[in-house]
Amino acid sequence: MSNLSSGVKIKEDVFSEPHRGKPVPLIPEKVVIPLSQHTGKPAREIVSKNQKINEGELIAEKEGVISANIHASVGGKIIDIGNFYHPVNKRSRAIVIHNAGPTETWSEMKTEEVESLTKDELLKIIESAGIVGMGGAGFPTYVKLQPPSEYKIDTLIINGCECEPYLSSDAVLMEEYPFQVVKGIEIVHKIVNPKNVLVAIEDNKQEAILRMRQACLNKNIEVIRLKTRYPRGAEKQLIQSLLHREVPPGGLPFHVGVIVQNVGTCYAIYEAVYKKKPLIERLVTISGDCIGNNGVYWVRIGTLVSEIVEKLGGFKRQPVKVIFGGPMMGIAQATLDVPVLKTTSGILFFSQQWVPEYREYPCIKCARCIDVCPMRLLPTKIAQAVKSGNMELAEEYNAIDCMECGCCEYICPSKIPLVAYIKLGKNYMLMKK
Repeated sequence: MSNLSSGVKIKEDVFSEPHRGKPVPLIPEKVVIPLSQHTGKPAREIVSKNQKINEGELIAEKEGVISANIHASVGGKIIDIGNFYHPVNKRSRAIVIHNAGPTETWSEMKTEEVESLTKDELLKIIESAGIVGMGGAGFPTYVKLQPPSEYKIDTLIINGCECEPYLSSDAVLMEEYPFQVVKGIEIVHKIVNPKNVLVAIEDNKQEAILRMRQACLNKNIEVIRLKTRYPRGAEKQLIQSLLHREVPPGGLPFHVGVIVQNVGTCYAIYEAVYKKKPLIERLVTISGDCIGNNGVYWVRIGTLVSEIVEKLGGFKRQPVKVIFGGPMMGIAQATLDVPVLKTTSGILFFSQQWVPEYREYPCIKCARCIDVCPMRLLPTKIAQAVKSGNMELAEEYNAIDCMECGCCEYICPSKIPLVAYIKLGKNYMLMKK
């Protein structure tokens, strides 16, 4: 058994084990669509209460450069606009739509029509569709695909590692929709024009590796099998593993000539360009010991967790912890009335059996947290600085570079909530800026 940083116990053999078969859609009765689902400023609503809306219609426009459009994930009537529960921001402004419309049918453009589109036209489509990084960060994709001109991008890395336990949405996406993912990769390649295109997949996803290699035959795309090791899916670690390049502290991948895109983002780009379909749904892993119908499902953006549970037959046992994301980097929720976001890769439900209680003990200075930190930080030093209120010292220890992977907290024999302290320090630094 392993005790993860979130306090959830798992067996080693469940790491990213995919659920087989085509994912089925979960169509909600209503959606609560937050205006903040991405890195940057929240979108600005352009609709009003009681307005009738079509599926895929723009309901909130991006505000500023670092922002993203928001679209209706169902057709129907807007029944409310206000502050509602948010899985990350506690409460956030959102648009509530009652689903009264038929499901839209999205027709696909011909390949030659897509090939005739210019780089600028492709970027405009991606921007209009509200596509953001689907791996968790939620950075607007159209911005990420336009790095500063002084940095030459020679390598495009497609991230299919999905290294967190329980999560298998990306694996299922590559198994069931590999040719669509590759079409999305080709669009990104046309925009960025790198010399090399690498698809990185961990070796516990053999079916995904096989299917992606089939889809990449006779294309200038290399599928690379990596040894399964957490947190391999983090983009800086991926760059180090594949290219032996180190992104500098405070830097981004383009500083070393690389752009990293998640496979889910590539699929969303394919749908936006070939089908003119905005980002209104995504694959979500539903797992844990409290739900009988665990699996990977197509879930509309804004679907409440409470409705997902109802549609899957309810709980077979009562959860004491609900996590958005994986058990290492995910965020525990206080209510089931929170909506799925563009960045929601999974929802995990755990009973008391899998959530033991821990008591925090003083640091014994074993340095295990330092040994396992993929960013080579000093987690205990940062945590001690934050606990004492010395945020300037925490900043000197480069707390801002922490990727919150949870490795330090996982290995800590004193069960110190290191990530929580580091997050607190990072929030202070970001607010100061």
